[in-house]
Amino acid sequence: MKTRLLLLIFVLIIASPIVSKMTIEIVTFKDYLMEHYSKKLSEDIIIKCSNTIYEYEKECIPVNRESFSSTKIDSECKRLASENCKNFFKDIKGSLIDCEKVPEKDLNKIINYFKESNELIEMYCTKNENNEYCPLHKLKNFSGLSIVEYFSQNSPFKDDVSDKDVNNVIYEICKSKKCYDSITKYNILFESIEYENDTEEIIKNISSNFGLYKEIHEFSYFQYLRFRTIVTDILKSEQCKALVKISESSGKVASKAFPNQIGIGFLIATLSLFLVFINAD
Repeated sequence: MKTRLLLLIFVLIIASPIVSKMTIEIVTFKDYLMEHYSKKLSEDIIIKCSNTIYEYEKECIPVNRESFSSTKIDSECKRLASENCKNFFKDIKGSLIDCEKVPEKDLNKIINYFKESNELIEMYCTKNENNEYCPLHKLKNFSGLSIVEYFSQNSPFKDDVSDKDVNNVIYEICKSKKCYDSITKYNILFESIEYENDTEEIIKNISSNFGLYKEIHEFSYFQYLRFRTIVTDILKSEQCKALVKISESSGKVASKAFPNQIGIGFLIATLSLFLVFINAD
């Protein structure tokens, strides 16, 4: 057990800089479909499906790292609120008629990509009771997410944001009922989607094969899970809920704060995920 734990700690130390610096070989979604379904689907169907996906991705998905920066968030939210995008998100499956012959597992994954992206857009583009964008963009950790990256189990967030910054920003979100509702909706959607690898499986892969890209890549996804766990713990805290109630009853952004108490969520989140490592055997 001690040997395995030491190995895991070593992996965690070396993986972070590797993840941030490594070059990832990105294939197109057409290549993905050709590789997996060339014997089941005609090339014409594959081309039409991948072209349709890329058209909607280009028009309605924030794939740029700077999409929600303080200088671009306003123009980006207006761009993503086009009638064409609204109609697409109302009926994603119906809009992807060219992909209807893609096997159900991957078709559902395609639909989930667009569903989650839609909630992500709403989360960033929602304004609080003062008509200001919710403060999530202040974390500056949005990295964009293409469908190829989504199928590779990437995350739309960078992992180089400090716990202190997360604490401050999510706590600001708790002061607005509108902002709280938008980020909670995204959390619920994420938790309802089945992913191929759960946290425990990711940990096993990292600890046993840390020299391969796949495992290092999934370490980044594990960092994303940790980030989400921290956020969720704060949102579920009594302090956060108290602020939300103040905002809801007043119709304004709450001003009261509990800065010294909210940090316990980080300890709980880190401990709970660390226990998964220990119990992996």
